[in-house]
Amino acid sequence: MHRILVTVLTPVPERPGLCAWCAQFFDELGLARRAAAEAGPGLPEDDGAMWHQLVLWAERLTEIHLGRLRVRFLSPATPLGLWYILRHRIRRFPAFIFPNGGAVMGWNPERVEGRIDELVIRPG
Repeated sequence: MHRILVTVLTPVPERPGLCAWCAQFFDELGLARRAAAEAGPGLPEDDGAMWHQLVLWAERLTEIHLGRLRVRFLSPATPLGLWYILRHRIRRFPAFIFPNGGAVMGWNPERVEGRIDELVIRPG
């Protein structure tokens, strides 16, 4: 069975409490309240809605393709995210990067799903 990895380059929510390990770490250091206050509300409301929509979309696709598809979310604020931005000339988010080096910029689910179907059916 051929498996493909699609990397979704998008701003990722980064506030204490979203990750159980991070929340425990901040709590043990006594920094949870201070970190939450400094972090502010997290993503703007539109970005938070986009994040939720992307996660639901990824869950649906991975269920449809039953183990043939893996979706990885990556923040553009990471070194690897910056490399993807430069390598693929990303100008809009979310950006969907495919194993053959192709990329789709912006939220266009029909185009992205079509590309995923092509790669799952005809690997290469």
